[in-house]
Amino acid sequence: MKLGGVFVEHLGKLATRLGYNLAFFATLWLVGAIFGVVLPWFLPVICATLGWLGISAYFFGKYEPWFDGWALILGSIPIVMTAMTAGDYVALSLATPQPVTSLRSAAASLSGRVYLLPATLQIRSELSHRYVSVHKSKSGGTTRTTYVVAPLVDSDWQPGDPVAAFVTCTSGYRHGCPSLPPTAPLGVTPTLFRTSGFATAARQSCQQHALRCPKAPLVLDIHPTLEAAITEPRRAVFLSPVLALGVWALPRLLIDLAALLAALLTELRSGWLGRK
Repeated sequence: MKLGGVFVEHLGKLATRLGYNLAFFATLWLVGAIFGVVLPWFLPVICATLGWLGISAYFFGKYEPWFDGWALILGSIPIVMTAMTAGDYVALSLATPQPVTSLRSAAASLSGRVYLLPATLQIRSELSHRYVSVHKSKSGGTTRTTYVVAPLVDSDWQPGDPVAAFVTCTSGYRHGCPSLPPTAPLGVTPTLFRTSGFATAARQSCQQHALRCPKAPLVLDIHPTLEAAITEPRRAVFLSPVLALGVWALPRLLIDLAALLAALLTELRSGWLGRK
């Protein structure tokens, strides 16, 4: 076989594998999107974690020439990331901001997802509170997640007045609390897998600072626009298959390049020996 034929043969194999694995990642993205919309986020994650090794073993054993084993395992990335954020992305995309005239009423109903807040509200960052959730795995490892909140109150609020709502801050503690946009600020309730930690931080803040709070204070992420609120879940939903494909593609290309160089060297050696 001539050198050009060797190159074309390996290029064709790479293109075929790329096509199969691209279709595979796209299918998993669709599955993750459907699961994330119709099921709570943790169910698809658990299913992906427990079932993917078995599914990967089946596909790799049956279609080994076209699929890479690590590509099938990396396929869990789209289904996990998309399942965790697809429902949130769809809900925010379709949400209509609810005007808030009373934080106490909004906290009592907890029926909305996106709230149009009065521009006169204030964030009392000096009363912020940090809660660190510590999770220990069976292997002995420790995972720490930090949740910071600060009271969201009316402009005429005074110490001793009720506090019905909190805003989420970054882990920078008091310096990580957001500023309210000058006009039409939006409050968005945190995603399901973040709600519990921020709710705990809000309850602890009420106790630490002796605040008068309802049993379940309203906790909100602050965003200037609905588009800004949608950006993060949309990025996670649509970049997850790209991430998985990219993690597969780099080692695949390196392996194919090594195989191509080996084949070219073999062809050159055969041609050189044949002329002797």
